[in-house]
Amino acid sequence: MGNLNDFKEEKWSDLKLRERQEMLQKIENQMANESRRTARKVSVKKLPEGSRGSYDFNKPIEIKISKEMLKKSTDGYQCMATVIHEGRHAYQDDVVSGHIPPQESDRDNVASWRANSPKVGGVYNESGDSRIDYLFQPKEIDANNFARQKMNSFKEYFKNDPKYQEYSDNRDMKELFMHRRAHNEYGENYREKIANDIERRYKANIQGKQGQSQQSKQARSEGQAKDSPAMQRYKEQQGQIAERVKAYKEAQSESQDIVQGRGVGG
Repeated sequence: MGNLNDFKEEKWSDLKLRERQEMLQKIENQMANESRRTARKVSVKKLPEGSRGSYDFNKPIEIKISKEMLKKSTDGYQCMATVIHEGRHAYQDDVVSGHIPPQESDRDNVASWRANSPKVGGVYNESGDSRIDYLFQPKEIDANNFARQKMNSFKEYFKNDPKYQEYSDNRDMKELFMHRRAHNEYGENYREKIANDIERRYKANIQGKQGQSQQSKQARSEGQAKDSPAMQRYKEQQGQIAERVKAYKEAQSESQDIVQGRGVGG
């Protein structure tokens, strides 16, 4: 996973922006290898204020990291956690799209990820819709949990770096605050309520698309069954021509019979 020592404040602050980006790419490569998916390119971008990173389901070739965050000499751990979080979204996307099979521990989550994936007709609450709806939708809960577990697994390695403990404490404090806020707004079962709302909207989307498909098929069928006025006139003309050709052939046949002495009298 590269040199984890470089994420310690004493080293991170000395790294150039390009070197920090390269370290984050090594983290992404390792995460991708562990989940048997294709690694994404870690790109440094100017993102909207408050955004640390992003993964675009419609352009799944890169993970974007905030340039402002990367420039800070004290945000090495937050940068690492952000890449891990966004990389988890890449894994979810690959599973839902059928590019890779889910890991055994994730099989029960795939249905909720699909309902939460616009790429396959699902519903995704953007961060601007409602912060609570955004944070506690299935794919965000999973990505946050995954990043937290990975970062906690480094605790022993970083235990002597005060900046790591500061990062962990701030993260836990913010998460506790958001859980309390979600509880106040949605009640005790806030995760289930948000997930159920997404599932309901997802099913409505699927039913709507099925209805549109059925209407389209019916319209095509009716179009095939009912000709346009021009086509009707064309078919009538073709029928009249066929009748005249038939009468002509019969007349020719009758004339030939008379000449050859057939068909005269009974």
